[in-house]
Amino acid sequence: MKTRYLLLPLFLLLTLPVNGQTFDEWFRQKRTKEKYLVQQIAALQAYSGTLRQGIALAHEGISTVRNIKNGDLGLHQVFFRSLREVNPRLKRAPLVRDILDRQAAIIRAFGTHGLLPAQQEFLTTAERAYLQQVKANVLQRCRMDLDELWLLLTDDRLEMTDGSRLRQLQALLARSATTYAFTNSFLEQVRRLARDRAMETHHLQKMRNLYPTR
Repeated sequence: MKTRYLLLPLFLLLTLPVNGQTFDEWFRQKRTKEKYLVQQIAALQAYSGTLRQGIALAHEGISTVRNIKNGDLGLHQVFFRSLREVNPRLKRAPLVRDILDRQAAIIRAFGTHGLLPAQQEFLTTAERAYLQQVKANVLQRCRMDLDELWLLLTDDRLEMTDGSRLRQLQALLARSATTYAFTNSFLEQVRRLARDRAMETHHLQKMRNLYPTR
């Protein structure tokens, strides 16, 4: 019996390190689990915050879209207003002056049918009517071009970018130059015809004076 009692403390002493190691491992595992749980909680909190931010951004995005659709931000109004307002540089562009100069020259050229009154006498009635018709058509073209120029350079008339306005002005200048060239060429041919007939008439009159008929 004594031997049994003596062996019991010895057994306990022998087993204490084993039990102590087990408890130490258990405590380490417990601390590891607690640390892991803390990390998990922190991760969940971070994810929750990110999720809330994402939801907030989503709602903000939806609200932004609604605002744009409802015109609350007025971005589209600013854009279209800029399209309606003419850039002052375009109004002062040299090509605008060139267009006006061409149009004025065309109108001046047709001021008296492009001919002096004395020259018109050497045209037939049909030729004068044709000249009048050409004049009317060309001046109508001038009016249309000047109307277009006015629209391009006046605010709140056309919704166009500066680039589009510039291209239209360049096309208008090219058309004005073409009309101006046609006007000069056409009127020069008419003048030449009138001069030739005037010279022919003068020559015939001179011949009659030199060789009068009896």
